[in-house]
Amino acid sequence: MRIVLLKNFEAKTTEGPRLLPAGRELDLPEEKARALIAAGIAEPADLPRPYLDTAGALVIPMNCPARFKWWAGGQSAADTRRELFEERAAIMEFDGGLSRAEAERRAAECTGYQPKPRKTKDTD
Repeated sequence: MRIVLLKNFEAKTTEGPRLLPAGRELDLPEEKARALIAAGIAEPADLPRPYLDTAGALVIPMNCPARFKWWAGGQSAADTRRELFEERAAIMEFDGGLSRAEAERRAAECTGYQPKPRKTKDTD
């Protein structure tokens, strides 16, 4: 079963422990995959994810991972929109070569999410 890790995970291997980063996709026997899903460490990799339609509305498919289903105790729609913002900003910064500020500005335009201003040190 194909899964994606939601958080860093220390796997026990024959060579000793190995740290697997969040976001890593793994193909595991179903029993092990289901145990990681039940523990909240992973989710199935083949389920549809929330997205923004052409009008900018957030669409959360009914068959998406449970963590996106706010109506069933999952994260809020605002948190899902923030996650989409962060994903787009990261892609624009690292793959597109934009500065962090420009990537976040463009991601905010795409997602309609406005991040809180960053705290800066006073230089008085």
